[in-house]
Amino acid sequence: MRDIKTFARAFLIVLGAVSLSWVGFAVPPFGMAATKNEVTARLLADDRFKPGALRESLAVFTGRAKWFPEYSKITRAEALMKIRIAEESIRSIDLQEAGTEKVHAKASILSSLASNPGDAYLWLALYSTQLLSEGFDPEAISYLDTSYFLGPMEGWIAIRRNRLALAAFPMLDESLQAKVVSEFCALVSSEFIDAAVFNFVGVGWQQRNRLLQGISQIHILPRTLFAKRLANEAVSISIPGVSIDERFWR
Repeated sequence: MRDIKTFARAFLIVLGAVSLSWVGFAVPPFGMAATKNEVTARLLADDRFKPGALRESLAVFTGRAKWFPEYSKITRAEALMKIRIAEESIRSIDLQEAGTEKVHAKASILSSLASNPGDAYLWLALYSTQLLSEGFDPEAISYLDTSYFLGPMEGWIAIRRNRLALAAFPMLDESLQAKVVSEFCALVSSEFIDAAVFNFVGVGWQQRNRLLQGISQIHILPRTLFAKRLANEAVSISIPGVSIDERFWR
């Protein structure tokens, strides 16, 4: 009987040790997943972070092994954080630091794309980061084209992508220009009016005739909303099929 009790006590001790080992192994990834999801969501929503907060969060992810749960999502979160850090460093007076952060961001994006090759947003981010770090070149255009190929109708990407693409519009080939115009029309048609107006009167102003020709084919209601917002912004321009009258200022 004593041997049985001794064995049972030893078994419970071993079982307890194994259980504690599992908790020690499992908790960090689960906790990290929660942090990853929160940070990723806030970055994609363009939320602001306290100074230094992103670098602290980044330290949680850096160096994680490839066998960790959700490794590809962890590398994506890491890339998004480094992109934001690089963007914010551009405002810094320390040009060397800004240059270093841009290089780090590009390397992190490439690393994430190795496990997330179908991520349209990361291809757009690679295009943007390439412009920041090395300037405009044909290779950068291929990244933009890949983003359109992988995510042609993703509204939350389109809001960012359309602005960047219109800024480079004259340097794009005809096929890619057509995608940019179609995307702009989709923004208006989906009633992302604020984003469409911002792009139109800003980087898209030189292409206004082609953009107006494009939206002439969409439904009259979003076209009217677009015209009304332009009128409220004191932008005097004729929108195809829309008559401007006193209703626009009500």
